[in-house]
Amino acid sequence: MATTPRHKLNVGVVGTGFPKFNHALGKAYFDEIARLVDCSFSQPSIIEELVMDDSACAEAIRILSAEKVDVLIVVSATFSYGGYIVNMARGLRGIPFVLWGLPEPEEPSGRIQLNSLCGANVNSSFLKRLGVYYKFILGRPCDERASRELNEFLRAAWVRKQMENSRICLVGNRAPGFYLSNVDELRLRRQIGPELVHLSLSTLIAGARAQDEADVHLEMSRMTGEVQSITATSAMLNKTARMNLFLRQYADANGIDGYAIKCWPELQEEYDCSICAAISRLNAEGVPTACEGDIGGLVTMMIMYYLTGSSVALLDLVNVIPESGVLELWHCGSVAHDLAGDRECSGYCTHPTMGESIGAATSFAIRPGPATCARLSELGDGYRIFVFEAQAEEVPVNYCGNTMRVRPQMSAGDLVRAMVYEGVEHHYAVAHDHIGSVLAEYAKLSGMSGCRY
Repeated sequence: MATTPRHKLNVGVVGTGFPKFNHALGKAYFDEIARLVDCSFSQPSIIEELVMDDSACAEAIRILSAEKVDVLIVVSATFSYGGYIVNMARGLRGIPFVLWGLPEPEEPSGRIQLNSLCGANVNSSFLKRLGVYYKFILGRPCDERASRELNEFLRAAWVRKQMENSRICLVGNRAPGFYLSNVDELRLRRQIGPELVHLSLSTLIAGARAQDEADVHLEMSRMTGEVQSITATSAMLNKTARMNLFLRQYADANGIDGYAIKCWPELQEEYDCSICAAISRLNAEGVPTACEGDIGGLVTMMIMYYLTGSSVALLDLVNVIPESGVLELWHCGSVAHDLAGDRECSGYCTHPTMGESIGAATSFAIRPGPATCARLSELGDGYRIFVFEAQAEEVPVNYCGNTMRVRPQMSAGDLVRAMVYEGVEHHYAVAHDHIGSVLAEYAKLSGMSGCRY
């Protein structure tokens, strides 16, 4: 897998309190909340004692600053002095905050116990005016909704960190007429994070031709084990193996996390081959790769790959069946082979649009299950992400290439009209999981608008 090492999300966790309220109860709640942080992708730095005076606040800021925290969770264990949150915002600049407020205990009492919600409200009013991004959560630590909100937010922040440390490669340029496949590189770097490097198609072709014959034949044998049938010619499989080997080597040597490749017309004219099957293999190997030089499509795929850890497809919307409420998506054979609904019906075939003499592609129906379709776009002076969740269904007839049927949660016809009137580009990234809420959090964290259906 030619991806850079994953970066843990450094999460600071601090509680604030006031001696005149029930800070012992608040501390017990704080301890439970601190244990909710998912350590599979996060590294928590917990300030064990509640901050209840200026010196404790200064010491907490010193520790969290040294830990280089990416996110700060501030639990209002009770009401507290508002200067603490201001000092934290000034001492830990440029990071988002999570403000957690607690309901009062359910047991009746003659006096207010925590006044936590009021404290969180005070803190939010200050952060808003300081220009600090924050997520507000209200609930007890046993509240599943609150726990889910916390870790969805942290997952979104983790993905943002991965994207800020990623490197992507444009091979060639955009396909002819695909004007929206290009991006403003500096805007992409500033707002989303990836560094964009360029590789010429001539370098790809030369690198493919230079591959060792033994390595090529070993790669071809691997390809035959990935699918049930092969109708593409041996010459096309040979060239596919060569391109795949070179791109993997280049990714390993240069820290490339994903590719956008101009797949036509030069590769057909100068190398007598299509690259769809090689793109499929890169996607299956954990290197998200988009065809037709679609950088926005690639970035969407990478975000969804980081969230799911599984192969992501990039597909065209090709049909709507209003009477059954189903959308059909398809592309010409670059989907990862591990997304096949039935391996017995999967294959490397003659390219469906380029023809027998100049192309190999995967051919299979994409598997059913929960799905999320999304598209990140440049729009105006920023970015937008369009998202809808659906249920992928069995595909009765696979168009040659890769076909997927999805049943969205809203009317299929209304969804298509929304896509068209929103001016969404025609390539949609599709992941096999419902991750719409995390993508919405990611959009907010990254300062982009979101359209979720």
